[in-house]
Amino acid sequence: MKKKPRAEYDYSFDTKNDITMVRWKDNNVVTMGTYFDDIEPLGKVKRWCNIRKQKVDVNIPKMFVNYNKGMGGVDQMDQSISLYRISIKGKTWWWVIFTYLLDMAISNAWRLHVLLSKTKQEITYMDQLSFRRIIAQTYLRPTKTKSRPSSSAALGGRHNNGHNPERWKTHCDVLCHQRIRWRCEICLKTLCVERPCFKQFHS
Repeated sequence: MKKKPRAEYDYSFDTKNDITMVRWKDNNVVTMGTYFDDIEPLGKVKRWCNIRKQKVDVNIPKMFVNYNKGMGGVDQMDQSISLYRISIKGKTWWWVIFTYLLDMAISNAWRLHVLLSKTKQEITYMDQLSFRRIIAQTYLRPTKTKSRPSSSAALGGRHNNGHNPERWKTHCDVLCHQRIRWRCEICLKTLCVERPCFKQFHS
């Protein structure tokens, strides 16, 4: 089929399963299978002719015509994802699924942006590459975090002669033995600040 001229087609019919396989020569060889559509009557489609230097009508099987009429969101989404697909490779089996879902979410969000930019004048249209770049820049931008309360504030203002708690994730090894996140900076003892363990140990 690759050596045949444009608009040539060939087909094979599976009588057992009632499936028709058709190959049609366009810019490339296109293959399609169907169990309900027909090949004829042939349709017409515009294609560029290098000899005449203009677009001419070429034959196209009926099933390809019907497919082009019905193609929509899924085909456009696959095309959109293939342009800027995430190329970071992972060793786990689920990584490909995760990156595809992420690409699909970005593609759908960009499609919504395109629709809104057409209906609302205050929204400036941007292409998908610019849209993805803004998303990446937003996540890479440093965020302002709320400062954690100091150790003296956690103790209600009592410094206990310089013995202040610091962040430490383990168990209270003196009194209650509950899982805590604090220890004394000087004694290096893990003590509860929420419970009276820290105060009782240093009193």
